[in-house]
Amino acid sequence: MQGLRIKSKRDWFIAFVFAFLFIYLIALKFQNRISELLWPLTPDKISLLNQPDGQGVFAAAVLAMTALSIGVMIYKKVKGKYLVFALVGGIVIAGAAIGVYYYECQSIINIPSECKPEGVSVTYHDERGPSFIDYALSEKTKDQIVNKVLALQPLSGEEKKELNERNDTGGSGGETSVSIWYPKKDGYSYLISVSMKDNVIYTCRGRSPESIVIYQDNGLLEVLEKMKT
Repeated sequence: MQGLRIKSKRDWFIAFVFAFLFIYLIALKFQNRISELLWPLTPDKISLLNQPDGQGVFAAAVLAMTALSIGVMIYKKVKGKYLVFALVGGIVIAGAAIGVYYYECQSIINIPSECKPEGVSVTYHDERGPSFIDYALSEKTKDQIVNKVLALQPLSGEEKKELNERNDTGGSGGETSVSIWYPKKDGYSYLISVSMKDNVIYTCRGRSPESIVIYQDNGLLEVLEKMKT
């Protein structure tokens, strides 16, 4: 055991590198949960399917490593200024990772302004049937649907609460789904998916109820109804 003791700065550096790798692997186990914590910084039409991954886990690992480092420094009775350096350094690095995440999100949502969609699909599924319909779309209808989906605005928290009291998006019945996918650009791919049920337009960005975004209708429901007739 004597050979495993940390004796030099080099030993400390190696120990901290291995500790960070261990913490990072643990953070990976909670990647989905960490990703959902970033929803406030994430545009509403980005889901787990195309959300930039890695930055959130890295930021969480850095913050955990910072806390561990400060704990060790306190135990070793290191001068207070070094504690401040460690704290500020950890926050700056984690903040930079979140900044990269935000930049990548903006790059993804800018894809529709630079590229035309590769495909647009509208499907209907009724779990009571069961029945499934994949609608044939004209180019004009596709353009109308894309323009309406891109222009959708999420309801405010209060409006969402009021709507949830009148409707249940998780109930039984038919559901219409719209999917729009774009070609990969600069390493990013973009898929937009929204659903309509009981005249409510929404998208499930993740796995938790908090990840559901409900939109205000801007004429999309009318376009879809005309398409079905």
